[in-house]
Amino acid sequence: QRVAARTSGGGGLELQLRGGGLLRARAVILATGTHGRSLPTPTLEHDRVVYRADRLPSQVGLELAVVGGGEAALDQALLARTRLGHRVTVFIRDEAGSGAMPLLRQRCQEAGVRTEAGVRLVGVVPTGDPELPLELELRRGASAEVRAAGALLICVGKVPRLPALPDELVLDAAGTPRCDLLGRTSMPGLYLAGDLRRGRYRQVVVASADGVLAAMHATRYLKGCPWTEE
Repeated sequence: QRVAARTSGGGGLELQLRGGGLLRARAVILATGTHGRSLPTPTLEHDRVVYRADRLPSQVGLELAVVGGGEAALDQALLARTRLGHRVTVFIRDEAGSGAMPLLRQRCQEAGVRTEAGVRLVGVVPTGDPELPLELELRRGASAEVRAAGALLICVGKVPRLPALPDELVLDAAGTPRCDLLGRTSMPGLYLAGDLRRGRYRQVVVASADGVLAAMHATRYLKGCPWTEE
């Protein structure tokens, strides 16, 4: 369920569910993760424009364009090439090429993933062709070019997946609720855990530890016990 969190008149929090239900709680731990960052240029709303390789069509052998130059982009490109059998070209904005680990770059090269550096995507246009339904408008320096693609995978970073939140929450510079090492926000009883709060440190073990810490403190909060460092 998607939720919208707000303060309750009687204290605590209310969670408005998308289906119309309402939950009330004195403590809530948000662990809603992240989603793919959108490009600054307008992108087409199309079933062949995705942000994760597992959202690609089941059709094998697509002419796949990947936009992004980090480890996530190359990892997804390698997955699409080796497991899904797509013909993959990665367009990297930075002229220096990918900033991913050398081993990952080597594995992509060995698998036949093509990379082109210094290329920026500026637009996507539908073509009506069932095999190559997308036309990518690219910029390479001062030169413009067009490429046809069967699908477009965008991997340019992730942003927190946040529900609607109370206005009184203190936010950081990125617009995410500010929290301490225990996940406590400026609103008593509201905690953050996992990828939602972790920036670039998005590992399963880190997210799991966040959840445990938040749950331990939330339990003491509900019991009215102060938290003391031991």
